[in-house]
Amino acid sequence: MSDPVDLVLKAAAEHAKTLELRGISIAIVDTGGVLLAFRRAPGMPGLTAVVAEAKACTSNFTGMPTAQLAKVQDRWPGLTNPISARLAERFTLYAGGQPVRDLAPIGGIGVSGGTPEQDDEIALHAIEAARAAASA
Repeated sequence: MSDPVDLVLKAAAEHAKTLELRGISIAIVDTGGVLLAFRRAPGMPGLTAVVAEAKACTSNFTGMPTAQLAKVQDRWPGLTNPISARLAERFTLYAGGQPVRDLAPIGGIGVSGGTPEQDDEIALHAIEAARAAASA
């Protein structure tokens, strides 16, 4: 069986090309929020790297897609009033972060570099492609 981390990275990068994006940043974290893998296309701004990792951590820690968190943030005040600066660095409400619970050791993926909708689409596509490859 192929490594799920490699499958997700590859599928995300390939799907970004089909959307005609010049590049993206992809971050994959484990269930503890530790960075497992990262890829940034040449020439992508450094900020996309920070945002991709924050998206992966946020979705992992909350168990929710980051796009959904913006809709419930008023019911979860800790998201907008974090208890520490370190926590604030690792949370974002921008779309493009997806939790992953069935492709160990992955806990979450974050994608940055396209529109919010494209980032989310790429993350979802990468997860589904990795699931399909793992079950084949």
